[in-house]
Amino acid sequence: MSLIYTNALFTSILGSAGANPWALQRHKEELNKMRVLGSSAKLHKFIVLENVAYKFSSPCILDLKMGTQQHGDDASSEKRDRQMAKAEKSTTKTLGIRACGMQVYKCSSGRFMCRNKYYGMKLCEDGFREELATFIHNGHQFRTELIEPFIYKLRKLYKVIEKQNSFRFYTSSLLLMYEGDVEKNFDDATGTSCSSVKEQETCRRKQDNNKGLNSSSLSKVGNNSNNHRSCKVDVKMIDFAHTTYGGFSGDRMHSGPDTGYLFGLKNLIRILVEIQEEYQKSSDLAGQEKFIKSDKILHN
Repeated sequence: MSLIYTNALFTSILGSAGANPWALQRHKEELNKMRVLGSSAKLHKFIVLENVAYKFSSPCILDLKMGTQQHGDDASSEKRDRQMAKAEKSTTKTLGIRACGMQVYKCSSGRFMCRNKYYGMKLCEDGFREELATFIHNGHQFRTELIEPFIYKLRKLYKVIEKQNSFRFYTSSLLLMYEGDVEKNFDDATGTSCSSVKEQETCRRKQDNNKGLNSSSLSKVGNNSNNHRSCKVDVKMIDFAHTTYGGFSGDRMHSGPDTGYLFGLKNLIRILVEIQEEYQKSSDLAGQEKFIKSDKILHN
């Protein structure tokens, strides 16, 4: 792809209301660097990175720095002290996780809400919890149908990491991603929509009213235990510059799995479960209050 075409492409995207302004700024800066290098006759090597969010139309992404140690074994004493001080003041120490960036597509505005690493550094445990809840809210509603598939994938990852003897994933990140456009939020493998059960029932009722279908089909939606498998979500481990394992390039030997990384995963799963339970509890209470009010009206 030529620099001229690529620049024109990003200039076009820049006018889009839904574009992530920080990402666009970074792309333009890198293109300008390439343009300067391209003016010489020398050949230059570039690292080609995979776009792990390519399958999403409006990707909602939460970048989490994982583990309790945020420096590699090869770090200088100055850098080690600096990174340890950062860890001490953030959720890296208390949770084994730190928010490093986030973008969430808000259906209410048609724009992305973005957070940077400096915002994540200031969060305490309660703040991180709120940030995680914000990540699955699209401006109109709390996307509770996304929690279960995230938990499912994170638990699978936990089982894999705990079997990796001597591996240390220092300074690596974990990306939580999902489709922000609710019209396209389904897994191509199943073709099943990832809207909530409540939304599916509402749509089904409208169809029943219009087409005269019987209401027995509603129960099939609520009983579909595989709904969470069809949601268009993904979990990706990235940034392995300081990852090491026993015998790699003379690095320090470690035994057992990366307990710091597992600590972060365990807390991430726990907080997601707590958010899910709290939402279900509040929904149940709201439903009970509605039932009590309707019962009073009937008896009056």
